[in-house]
Amino acid sequence: MQEEMADLESLLEYSEIVSKMFANKDEGYQFYNAYAFGKGFSVRKSYVEWNNDHTELTLRRYVCSHQGYREKKYMKKEDKKRRPRDITRVGCPAKLVIALDQNTGQWYVKNFNDEHNYPLAPANFGCLQAEIVELGGCWDPQTLNI
Repeated sequence: MQEEMADLESLLEYSEIVSKMFANKDEGYQFYNAYAFGKGFSVRKSYVEWNNDHTELTLRRYVCSHQGYREKKYMKKEDKKRRPRDITRVGCPAKLVIALDQNTGQWYVKNFNDEHNYPLAPANFGCLQAEIVELGGCWDPQTLNI
């Protein structure tokens, strides 16, 4: 019974997120960053698409910071002057893709995936997440309306 309730909550949360609209791409990024903070992961900006004139962004993808893999050329480098950084990219599929509606000028959620393939940090433990440092240290998700 409790598992069914968790599934229902996940479905409601998914439905709420995919129906969101944003005034601009930065608002979408702020939302996903706050969402990630509450869940225990961090976000980075990824792929973009432009209109035909290359004057306006029409699509923006935000991904989990563990998305992708380190390039092989960095793995096999022999003449390293520094200790290599820890491997953090493990191919995580979590992402939020937003696209610009040309008719309304609003940004809508085009694709959302909240599945992670690694253990997440404890929720609201943002002091350890890299993106939080950009925003000025630890912050409380209550102030961001998560």
